[in-house]
Amino acid sequence: MFEKDFLRRGKARTSAYVLTSRIVQLMSWFAIVAAALLVVMFFTFRTAHASSATCYDITGESSEVLVGSIPNSGVLHFDNPTYVPALQYQACVEDTSLPLGDGPFQLKGWAWDTNLGWISFYCDDENGDGAPYENLGVSCGNQIYGVTMEGVVPTGGTTSGQLRGYAWGDNSGWINFSCAGGSDALGNACGGFDYGVTAETVDTACYGEVYGSPSPSGSCSDNLPEDTFIFAWSDSVGWFDFTGVQFPWIDLIDAGVVVSAYLDPDPSVPGYTPPVADGTDAYKLRLVVTKTSGAAITPEDYDFDISLAWPQNCIDLNQTNTVSDCNAVSVPLTESDFNLTSAGVGGYGQDGVANAFTVYIPSFAPTSDQNGYTFTAGGFFPYETFVEGDPNSGVPIPANELQIGQLSVAVMRAADGVCAFGDDYATCTQYPVTNFGAPFLGYQPAVDVPMLDNQTTETDTIQAAYKIGQTINYLTACRGTFAGSCGGANVAFAMGVDTPEFQFVADFASGTPDTDATCADPTTFAIPTNLAWNTGSPAAFIVTPVFQADGTDPSGCKQTGPTTGEGAYLYSTITYTNGGNAISYFSNKLPRVTGTLVVNPVADVKGSVYSTGVTNPQEGTSVRSIGDVSTNILRDAVFRNVSNIIAGAEDKSANDFSEIYPSGTGFGMASTACVDLLKTDAFVTSAHAFYCKGDVHIHGTPAGTNVTWTGQRTIISVGGDIYIDDNLYNGAAVSSKPRLGIIALKDFDTGKGGNVYIHPDVTDIQANIFTDGSVYSYDGNSSNINSAGEPCWASEKTRHDTLINQLYIEGSIASQNTIGGAADVTPTLGNGKKASAAEGTYGGSSSTCSPSGRSQARLYDLNFLRYYGLVFERLDAASACPGQAKDQQFPLTCPGEPGYSIQATQVSAGGDLVLPSDLGTAVVSQYLATQAGDHLNAVYVYFDPPPSTLPGFGVTGGVDMTVRPR
Repeated sequence: MFEKDFLRRGKARTSAYVLTSRIVQLMSWFAIVAAALLVVMFFTFRTAHASSATCYDITGESSEVLVGSIPNSGVLHFDNPTYVPALQYQACVEDTSLPLGDGPFQLKGWAWDTNLGWISFYCDDENGDGAPYENLGVSCGNQIYGVTMEGVVPTGGTTSGQLRGYAWGDNSGWINFSCAGGSDALGNACGGFDYGVTAETVDTACYGEVYGSPSPSGSCSDNLPEDTFIFAWSDSVGWFDFTGVQFPWIDLIDAGVVVSAYLDPDPSVPGYTPPVADGTDAYKLRLVVTKTSGAAITPEDYDFDISLAWPQNCIDLNQTNTVSDCNAVSVPLTESDFNLTSAGVGGYGQDGVANAFTVYIPSFAPTSDQNGYTFTAGGFFPYETFVEGDPNSGVPIPANELQIGQLSVAVMRAADGVCAFGDDYATCTQYPVTNFGAPFLGYQPAVDVPMLDNQTTETDTIQAAYKIGQTINYLTACRGTFAGSCGGANVAFAMGVDTPEFQFVADFASGTPDTDATCADPTTFAIPTNLAWNTGSPAAFIVTPVFQADGTDPSGCKQTGPTTGEGAYLYSTITYTNGGNAISYFSNKLPRVTGTLVVNPVADVKGSVYSTGVTNPQEGTSVRSIGDVSTNILRDAVFRNVSNIIAGAEDKSANDFSEIYPSGTGFGMASTACVDLLKTDAFVTSAHAFYCKGDVHIHGTPAGTNVTWTGQRTIISVGGDIYIDDNLYNGAAVSSKPRLGIIALKDFDTGKGGNVYIHPDVTDIQANIFTDGSVYSYDGNSSNINSAGEPCWASEKTRHDTLINQLYIEGSIASQNTIGGAADVTPTLGNGKKASAAEGTYGGSSSTCSPSGRSQARLYDLNFLRYYGLVFERLDAASACPGQAKDQQFPLTCPGEPGYSIQATQVSAGGDLVLPSDLGTAVVSQYLATQAGDHLNAVYVYFDPPPSTLPGFGVTGGVDMTVRPR
């Protein structure tokens, strides 16, 4: 095959391969030293192998190349003792690269040619003493030369297994191993014909072999280049065919090791699931070590030196104080933390991952980035941060964080101390394997309260009102080894309010929340056993704000107190023991974003209110009230007045509904259910009375605008109810403003009517109101009223969230309402009867509702016409100063400010007190916008008596309704 090939190309080869002038000069030098070199070699060869531990022998023999039937280049023998009597100088290939196994590799030593004698593949200053140089300890002349073998692509060369450079023989001269594009490995011209020698590096069955195409054995694939890449060239003797020579490819690439590492789970992957902080679940740091070929190593054959940087490394067992013990996790820092064997937990390949050592990184306590609340709108509130109720007096709890940084490794062969992976061939110092980029390694709480929501008011806050139980929904979670039994863990709740007069109380009677809270109930408690770990669905308990006990009331609670209390809070603390470690941390808090007030929702009454009873629990407030009997006398006077007005009026009994709205300077009517009276009466020329049979809705035109009028007007409904659906507000000076009377009388034959209902959007009413029944707030849907005339509500939360606007009534009220009746030890209803002291319910949202208990009493209590209360709105956790009030009037140190004082007089100037934005669009009362800044109550009744000329409210009946406050 080769003879035919060379005969075909003969003349071209002879003219193409002419060595450069530099090579010719080298040849002349070698002619001088050749004889001496051969003599030295034969006399100094020994029987011991002289190659280093990392210089792997070349074996086999080359093939003849016949030129005119003469094998000019002979046959190169590498390991045949017959031809190579001194095997200690046998040609070999050594890896001098770092990391080992990458290449390129250096050929060293000698081979015997049957025609040409010794061939040297290398010459360099091995002894470090200058020329003459050495090749495996034998003098090889004064020139440095050699043949290299390309390593693994792409790190070790451009063509894996290809030989480059020059060898020397006294009888052959320079032997060139590669020519590509007209240049040799030194960049010198070598003719226009490409050739070279390449060993097999793809087919594992034939690693290191040199052969042409087709392959000489069926066990070898045909991966090598065409036949020309099995040849080296000498100008003196021509071609050398290296078919049959075996290079130590597998030994070379597996001389070193390949090291990589990764984390499982990987915190850089979005949505990853962190381990549970149960002391067992862990991050797995995988250190993968293989030979370059990908083959497994034998761990005992290597010595390791490993270090790992931890930019942040501190997780406390006790996360409820300000001490950093950093004792919840033990992280690997050196090789001693790895099991660098092939057996046992974490040993090589023993964790179900081939070729990997595994070190486990568990924690007994959670990290800051996992023990917290993630807001739907974005942002994270760690439970080490307090908005209110900080048990450490404002000293921040140190962050519990673990960050992983750079992993560095050195690997040495145990047998000879040769560096298999490292930064320096001689010293084998640690080499960076990977820099994880300092991500936080988060640990989920093993025991958790993932949900703690105020279902009575706004989920993330405590907007509490005196004597209104707050329903707190909670959900517990036990993870990892704690799943199911929760490992005997306990959760305790602490609650309170910074204002001394207020306190929160809660109780569980036989595992059931006690809805009749008293001051004797605890302010800090643990969930009872049968409620403690309801991990499948939410459970609930009730906390209630009351005044502190003073011994004057059977319930133990004071009945009077301030209007507002600052700094309400509720938080849970988890405690348990695991692995002999006492673990504690905070888990969930209220408030989370907005620090809120506790309010005493009392009507601020300036003057007389005619009602069934007054027990207003507000300090410094004097309310003049006429009891049930006097109210009936008043009713008789009003009824006589009304009878005189409507005498002879058209019977409207066939109609039961009408709408009244502004029209010109007075009112218009949308139906014939009402009739306009007194228009020609000389005594009341400016007064009008609208007499209606059935329900009446008063609204603006268009709906949602103020109802305005001129002169004096009275709207009278008999046998129906009056609905105030928009503001009744003129805003004129007291001396000249128009007047409005509202009279709702019950039809005692049918039992219908006699109530006034105020829409939740209404903020201002200028009217004198008299009802046979009561004044209520309703949800704006008249179908949600039961047969007794009581508004229906789905829950306290629904009522609270609906009645968020402040209400100002300028005029008077005479009705079957109470002021403070819902806060009585035994609540009082509008008719003077007593309700159950239990919280009760509103009975649902349909017209079939049956309210009960203290909830029913609130329907009649003027204090609870509205729930409006100004609160602190805090900056969230993503802000520069989380927890501070958004409208902080005076600058405080960020972030360790000591707390907040109510800047009541600064409200109109944009002070600290603002409506919470998460309540949605809330209309600030016109009263609040125009009055002094200290009016912060939910309901105001400013007494402005009716003039004697207001239809229906004259004094002819003998009862003076114009009495001024004392």
